[in-house]
Amino acid sequence: MRRPLWSHILRESGLCIDHVRLLDWIGTRDWARILFFRFLRLRFSPAILENTLSLPLDPRESGRLYSLGMSHINVGDTYKTTAPYRTTLADAELERLAGEYGAPSVLEVGVSDGISALGLLRKGDTFERVVLTDRFPRFFEKEIPLGRVFLTAEGALLGVKFLCFYLCFGEGKPRSRDGYIPVETVNPVLRREFGIRAIQGFDMFRDQPDEPVALIKCSNILNVGYFSQSKLRCAVANLGHGLIDGGHMVISQNNQKYREGESLFVLRRQGSRLVLVHERNGHDAAPLFAQGLDLDAAQSERVRILLLAPSLEAGGAERQVVVLANALAARGHRVAVALHYPGGVLERELAGVERIQLGKGGRWDFGGFLVRLVRAVRGFAPDVVYSFLGTPNILSALLLPLFKPTRLVWAVRASNMDMARYGRVARFAYWFEARLSPVADAVIVNSRAGREHAQGRGFPAETMVVVPNGIDTGRFRPDKEARQTVRREWGVGPEHVLVGLMARLDPMKDIPTFLKAASLAARKDETLRFVCVGAGLLEGELRILAASLKLDDRLVWAGFRADAERVCNGFDLCCLSSSGEGFPNVLGEAMACGVPCVTTDVGDAALIVGETGVVVPPGDAEALAEGILTMAGRIRRGEVSGVRERIEQRFSVDAMVDATEKVLEKKGCRG
Repeated sequence: MRRPLWSHILRESGLCIDHVRLLDWIGTRDWARILFFRFLRLRFSPAILENTLSLPLDPRESGRLYSLGMSHINVGDTYKTTAPYRTTLADAELERLAGEYGAPSVLEVGVSDGISALGLLRKGDTFERVVLTDRFPRFFEKEIPLGRVFLTAEGALLGVKFLCFYLCFGEGKPRSRDGYIPVETVNPVLRREFGIRAIQGFDMFRDQPDEPVALIKCSNILNVGYFSQSKLRCAVANLGHGLIDGGHMVISQNNQKYREGESLFVLRRQGSRLVLVHERNGHDAAPLFAQGLDLDAAQSERVRILLLAPSLEAGGAERQVVVLANALAARGHRVAVALHYPGGVLERELAGVERIQLGKGGRWDFGGFLVRLVRAVRGFAPDVVYSFLGTPNILSALLLPLFKPTRLVWAVRASNMDMARYGRVARFAYWFEARLSPVADAVIVNSRAGREHAQGRGFPAETMVVVPNGIDTGRFRPDKEARQTVRREWGVGPEHVLVGLMARLDPMKDIPTFLKAASLAARKDETLRFVCVGAGLLEGELRILAASLKLDDRLVWAGFRADAERVCNGFDLCCLSSSGEGFPNVLGEAMACGVPCVTTDVGDAALIVGETGVVVPPGDAEALAEGILTMAGRIRRGEVSGVRERIEQRFSVDAMVDATEKVLEKKGCRG
């Protein structure tokens, strides 16, 4: 279920006049619907249904207006209906199939107010029983001063009518239904002609009929415009388990693009499989079942996941993309990674994962790149797109209407970024990402601090989930041989305490503070040596700063290294001087190698190191220097312990993958 979004509320709320004759006049004229709904923002609340029932009309007219109201109450797609006798081809097919069984029972799924079943109900003895079901068979209402509050059948907030204004939430957060009155959404024609007082609640993804039936009808609900391929197969497989062996499922769709205004296909159950036995007028979901469907395999079918990232150059977020992609693929999901730029050093670590190169030519290459991105998403047809970092997040949100019905999940990786250190384009992107955040179905944040920071930026709290990064402790582990080799390369002896900083040379990493702290600490401890591992545009000015601080004979500029696990083993202590982070991977990777850390108090750094490390305020070179000296003393005295164990117990890859998989499966298949 989608959570309420402020963008939805602003877009869908408006003036509300629940007058039945106004509904009739507007609802039957295309131009009037465009004028009043789109431009004048007129809305109808669920109260229009009760107003319809209160009028002294003949049953047919009352039923027509009730269905019109169901189609126009402003609650998104939760409550809507199919007009009577529109599903004529499906009804005729069901009547023909009924002859094979005598007088079978038929289960109709997604009937809304039930009027779409009128054709079947009036067949008399053709069917023993017609069971009407819908996920939302009723709503709840409560009177408030000068208005009413409406909830869905599941207790989610639909909207609030106050005087002549309707505040539409679509489907808000579930709440208690105490004090609310249930209102059954049964068309008055069915009430009077067949005595039907309620429609059975039924979730086609999870529920089963009380006993297997011979026939199932699904009209105007199972199509590629509403659901991803995996969700379609999940729903059909679940419904297929509710058929008797030899039973049939008729799936139809009304649309003027089809010849006769309706298309359908028929599936027959044969043991544990569904087989396509008939198709008419080219239903868009029929090709998914051309080879049949294994019921058990389809229900356990994994999700198709597309991870979108700028590149797989060395970096914390990039390494998490690789680790996650490989793990999800190993668990049976169909996984692809789409990259703006090719050639990243981490690409070769992908295993069992499809790579899609989008070939972005540069910062301002948009036209061809966007076309390739849309084609890539449509070609892979993912159930969910999981985008990493700001630019992919922005692009995926802007292009989401072209990706439908794909669901969108964002990854947010940093907190407390000092945007004054960046240019105007970066600052605008940072602001724009927050404005677009309500579009995402879920936002996975890798730190508690990141969640609080993102919420302060304007991200909706109800869509955010904290999933800490996972550290590959099989790769990052103590290695004495690597330690000796790396230190020998850098000219560091066993008598030295080597302080290592491993990061891209970026403003957020605040390396000037590290260099100043190194200079201060070096004056007090002759055994200290320092190494900066990483590359970036700031290297030139950082080297100049280091020279001015007289660090040349105590500092090694190691440049970029692809062997991070060997580099970490070369450190005696790892230092992080960043001004903003989410979950700094370098701390976890160093600790997994048994290396203690000194870090600024950014993101969840303090949570990661715990009592095994030293935490200082960001931007304070003197405090960072004192932290380095303190840790160096603890190392010499042998007072460091439990460093690797903390990562193994709290930040494993399996825990990260489990939590991420749960979010992606919920959004991508089970909804």
